[in-house]
This record gives sequence, C-alpha cells and structure tokens, in this order.
Amino acid sequence: MPVSDPYGGEFRPCVYQGRGKETVHCDPGLPAGHWVLLEIESYHSLSTTIEICDAYGRAEDFLLTAYEDDVRARTVALVPRARPLTLRVEADAPWTLRVLPLAHARRFDSHVEGIAHDLVVYEGRPGCSTSCTTGVPLHGAPAHPPLDPLYDDEEQDLLVNEIGEVRASAPVPGPGLLRISGDGPWKCSVRR
Repeated sequence: MPVSDPYGGEFRPCVYQGRGKETVHCDPGLPAGHWVLLEIESYHSLSTTIEICDAYGRAEDFLLTAYEDDVRARTVALVPRARPLTLRVEADAPWTLRVLPLAHARRFDSHVEGIAHDLVVYEGRPGCSTSCTTGVPLHGAPAHPPLDPLYDDEEQDLLVNEIGEVRASAPVPGPGLLRISGDGPWKCSVRR
C-alpha cells in the first residue's frame, strides 16, 4: 500500500547525545516505512559521520560524511518496515543527533540556499536544477518511500557529483527530497 503522506509520519522528535563512535537504537515508535530527518551537531571534530545499520547492527551505508570542524548538518533515513531504525554515529567530539519528522525539513519550489550538508524538500514541478557551490554531491529521492524495504542510496539518483567550484545542471523529475553535501555555501535553483 503506498504511503499517503509524502513527507513521512508524525512523531515526537527524539534527541540522542554521545561522543566518539556509538550505535543509536532509535525509538521503535518511529513510523515504519517513512522518511525521517536526521540533524546532527558536532563542534571541534575532524570528521562526523552517520551510517545506517542492518538488522544485525552492522554499519551498512553512509548517510552523512562531514569533514568540517563545526558541523550542523541534515540528512534523511528511511525507517525499516520490520525493525527499529539503528544508526552508527561517529565524531571526535561530543555530538547531538535529533531524529525529526520530515515536516521539519526546509521546502522550496524554485530557489534555495544553504551551507554544507542539508536535506531539502523540492515541491515544484519537473525541471532542471542549477547548482553553484564548492564541491557538491546532489542526490534526489522520491517524496514517497518505495515499497521495497531494501531501498538504499544506490537507488537514489545522483544528480551532481563534482569537486571544486561547481556550476552544473541536472534534471529534477518533480517533487522529492534533495540531499545536498558541499564544502561551503551552495545555491540550487530549478527552472521549468
């Protein structure tokens, strides 16, 4: 049965804190089969990463990798249908991870700007995105999570993947999630 709410289910936000490498077993009340927004803060760390874990608690895929000293970043995870969401978080300094409903993500329909790593919801029609930034992978994912519980990053569309100052265009098929990772400020516009 398709998910009726394209922005994930509602739930009370959860906050987890730690230092170093820790496995986070998220609240089992998170809506199974829905996207959730992950927001992490870590200051004075050489790197900060979030990985999703498999059913055995083993790190499986990177959701976020940041090499800035001070990180306040957002990404997205799909809650498994048959088990609670489990994440591996690593930073050299104390970190705070918030798991939020996707309704907390920024939205845009033609232009958005940000810094470093962010997850934004594109609400416009199909068009062509133009990115201007310093080093940016731009991933697109459907607003509706797929029915396949094994959906992962390989099934998301990599729209742009460049290093250095980038001005690139890529098709955006319509409403969905855009996960943007950059080394500094970035801009993204969609022309129809």
